[in-house]
Amino acid sequence: MCFQGYKEFIPGVFCSLVVLGAVLVWKDRRYFLLLFFLGLACLVFVYGNFDGYAARHLDMPVLALHAFVSYSLAWLYRQFRVSAIFIFVLLITIQLLHIYPMLEFRRHYDGTLRLGTFVKSISPENAVFLTGDEAPFIEYYGKRKTMGYPIGHWGKLDGVFDEIERLMNRHIPVYVIPTWYELDGGTVAKSKFFEVGLNGGAILNRLIQKGVVEDISSTEVSFQLSNDLKINAIREIAKGDCKKILGIFTRAGGQFDSKLRQRFNVLLAGDILYEDFHHPELSMRPYMLHVFKLQLKSYGEAKR
Repeated sequence: MCFQGYKEFIPGVFCSLVVLGAVLVWKDRRYFLLLFFLGLACLVFVYGNFDGYAARHLDMPVLALHAFVSYSLAWLYRQFRVSAIFIFVLLITIQLLHIYPMLEFRRHYDGTLRLGTFVKSISPENAVFLTGDEAPFIEYYGKRKTMGYPIGHWGKLDGVFDEIERLMNRHIPVYVIPTWYELDGGTVAKSKFFEVGLNGGAILNRLIQKGVVEDISSTEVSFQLSNDLKINAIREIAKGDCKKILGIFTRAGGQFDSKLRQRFNVLLAGDILYEDFHHPELSMRPYMLHVFKLQLKSYGEAKR
């Protein structure tokens, strides 16, 4: 890096320019612009309370902050031209240095493009892929149709499997690309919560009210525990019974994988180097992504 401590120095400069920019917009009586960009910046409070919050949700708030910074730099350029140019070059250089690892990685490898090309090479034109976030790349690069997991709605899982079976009965091959989050959900019998103790019923009702679980029938609830917010909600609601309640979810996990293998034969169709592009930092995490092909089970296999 160009100098030590830049990570501590730059946010301070950036935030100072944000505040200065907001003050300048206000002094110029451009109130609509001020309210518009402040409104965008305040979206951080909305996105920050999403169950599936990720760093990429900051795109819109950061856009508003950069608008204020631009306003500050324009004012500084009129008053102190050399200083404004220096600060501008400094901010751009630091951001380029920060993003360089991603750019360097992408210069040699684009996992989404290769994934699309790969699935196109191993599957016929009428194939359908059961997948998650990879769907747009499979459809765009691979020219294959996709269908999604019932994320957070595990009571609909059998319906998805029924649709897969209908496709395969029409001689349409179906492939599966597992993603990390589909194994974090499942269904739980309500009776399990009452086994915890006298507070089990009250805990279950609070979990339903808070949206930690979904009330799907008179006997079952469905859940998806893919983020810290829901785990924290369980700790707050269950209190002394937290370990027992978390144990219920843990034992019920992995239902997608087990149900998939009960309904179909799952065969490895191939694997390809891929990367975790959800990782909030600008460092890629390559790993082998497996692609599986489904086959209908024979009558004897299905009975077993």
